[in-house]
Amino acid sequence: MMGIAYVTGKYQLTVPKEIREALHLEGGDRILFQINKDGETKIRVLKNVSVDDLAGSLGRSANKPVDYIPVESARQKVAEELAEKINSKITFSKGKKQEN
Repeated sequence: MMGIAYVTGKYQLTVPKEIREALHLEGGDRILFQINKDGETKIRVLKNVSVDDLAGSLGRSANKPVDYIPVESARQKVAEELAEKINSKITFSKGKKQEN
């Protein structure tokens, strides 16, 4: 399946209906763009997840208590780790993007 989206002057794009339906996109979903060293781009949908969806996903190790981490702190840490992972693969040299 293929679809074409046009980028506006504000760098926004509208995902074609058939692609939205195939990916089950909803308002508020995020899309992650990954570019490999050959310039091929992969698109991944990052669905919004509720606390109820995450219930039990961490488990417990040997019934030890789990330290409380405020949600905003956890979100910030994940965002920083993702940004570091993405940025470590892409560098800019003399105005040209290069993959590591």
